[in-house]
Amino acid sequence: MAGRLAHAVRERDVAIRLGGDEFVVLLDLEGEDPAGQARRTAERLIALVGLPVPLGEGAAVTVGGSAGVALWPADHADPREVLELADAALYAVKRGGRGHVRLHDGAARGFVSRNK
Repeated sequence: MAGRLAHAVRERDVAIRLGGDEFVVLLDLEGEDPAGQARRTAERLIALVGLPVPLGEGAAVTVGGSAGVALWPADHADPREVLELADAALYAVKRGGRGHVRLHDGAARGFVSRNK
């Protein structure tokens, strides 16, 4: 999965395995509607993760994914806190039904891009 994610993001973005079945994708967002950009990217990555993984001899497995999104610095100035906010949004998704994206409340309210 780490390889799928790493190849699915742009060169300026970062995808890493945090541990277990948790991954972090850091997006360098520019322009209008970064929360929307993040949501669309997360939806695309969830679909990619859900594609069958071939095991050989015609066998395959599928896995699912969910995503929590938070924006730096809009949601918090400390990047560690932003990761915690994204994690909280992720667990809210998992409680409500997997396979979806949830933006941290601050991310959902919007963000003024630093590149405007």
